[in-house]
Amino acid sequence: MHHGYIHGWDGVRALAVAAVVVYHLDASWLPGGFLGVTTFLVLAGALATGRIGGEIVETGRFDVRRYAAGRARRLLPALIVYVAVVLIWTWMAHPHLFRSLTGDAAAALLYVTPWREMNSPTGYAAAFDAGPAPLLHTWSLGVEEVAWIVTGVAIALTRRPAAAAVATLAIGAAGYGLWLGDADIYYSPARLAEFGTGAVLGIALTRRRGALGWGWGLAGGAVLVTLMATASVDDVYTGRLVLAALASVALVAAAVEGPLATVLSWAPLRWVGTRSYSVYLWHVGLIELTELGVVGVLVATAALSELSYRLVENPVRHRRVLPRRAVPALAGTTAALLAFTTIGPRPATLTGLEQAAAAIEAASVQPITAAADAPDPGPEPAADPAACGDCRPSPIEGAAPFSVSAVSTSTDDPVRVAILGDSTGAILGSALAAWGEVTGEL
Repeated sequence: MHHGYIHGWDGVRALAVAAVVVYHLDASWLPGGFLGVTTFLVLAGALATGRIGGEIVETGRFDVRRYAAGRARRLLPALIVYVAVVLIWTWMAHPHLFRSLTGDAAAALLYVTPWREMNSPTGYAAAFDAGPAPLLHTWSLGVEEVAWIVTGVAIALTRRPAAAAVATLAIGAAGYGLWLGDADIYYSPARLAEFGTGAVLGIALTRRRGALGWGWGLAGGAVLVTLMATASVDDVYTGRLVLAALASVALVAAAVEGPLATVLSWAPLRWVGTRSYSVYLWHVGLIELTELGVVGVLVATAALSELSYRLVENPVRHRRVLPRRAVPALAGTTAALLAFTTIGPRPATLTGLEQAAAAIEAASVQPITAAADAPDPGPEPAADPAACGDCRPSPIEGAAPFSVSAVSTSTDDPVRVAILGDSTGAILGSALAAWGEVTGEL
C-alpha cells in the first residue's frame, strides 16, 4: 500500500460529515445520519495503524513524542478557537446560557465529554432537546482520542501494530458486551470497536498493495446509505453500529485506489473532506446558537471552516506558526481557557422574577388609553380545546395558552398576562405566578 496521502479518503470524510450535518439540521431528513461518526472512527483507525505501521516498516521504530505532538497540532488549535468563540458568543448574546456551558467547555477541552454524558440522566437525542448544546458533539472527539491513545500506547509498548489493533478491537467488543442495550453505549468504550475495526484494516493495507474492488466499496456504501435512511438513535443500542462499521470498512478499503477512489477524489468532495473537522465543529454551534436557516447555516459553516483550515489548522499543523513550541503553547492556551471556564467572571443575568417583571413591563407599554377608548369587543370567546392540540394549559388562570399580552384597560385592575413560547413560556410561567403573589399585580 502507498504510505502517502490517500485522496479517496477525503471523499469518504466528505460523505460522512455531510450525513452528520444533515442529521443535525433535521433528523427527519436522514434519521441515521449520526452513523457518519462510525465512518469517521473506522477511517481514523485505518489511518492510525496504517501510518504507524508504515513508519515501523520503513524505520524500524515508532516515535511516540512525534505521534503525540502530531495529534495535539492536528486537533487542539481548531477546538480551542471553537470553544473560545462559543463562550464569547454566549457571554455577549446569550448570557443566561453561559453558566450552563462552562462545564461543557471544560469537558470538551479535556476530551472527557463522553464520560460526562454517560453520567447525565438524558440520552443523546434528548440532550439536544433539553436546551442549546453547542459543545455536546465533542463527545466523538473524546472517544476517538482515547482510541488513538490506547492504540498508540499499545504500539509503543509492543512495537507490534497488528497486536495493538486487535487489542483496541477487543476492548471495544468487551464494551459491547457490557453496554449493549444501554443508552450509554453511544458514548462508551464500546465505540472503540469501530476504531479497532478500522485499525485492523489499516494493518491489512500496509501488508499488501491494493485495495478491495470497487464493487465491495459500492456495496458498503449502499448498506451505509440504507442504514442512514432507516436507522434511529434507538437502533444504536441494539448493535446497528457493528453493521455500519463493517460497511464503512468496505467503503474505506475500496477508496484507496481504483475507480471508486477516483470518484471520491473529485475536487469538491476533497474540499469538504479536508475541512471536515472544522465543518463538524462549527455547524452545531451555528444550529444551536443562531436563528439562521438551512442555507444560512451551510454558507456560514463553509466560510468558518475555510477560515479555520487556512488560518488556524494548517499554519499550526505544518509548523508555519509555532514551529518549535507548538505543544507548550497549545497546552498553555488550553489551561488558560479551562481556568476561565472554572473560576473566571460570569456575565450578569436576570433572575426568573426579574425576567417576569421585564416581560410584564414590556407588555404593559402598549397604549392602554387607546384600548380604554376603543369599543367594548364583548366577552372573549371560549377557547376551543381541539384547536390547541397538545398545548399545555396556561399557568395563569384566565389567560389564553401561550400568548404574551397585557389585557387590562385600567391601571387599577390586575394585569392579566398570557405566555407565548415553548421552553420560554414554561420558564416564565412559574416566575409570573410568583411575581403575582408577591406584588398582587396579577
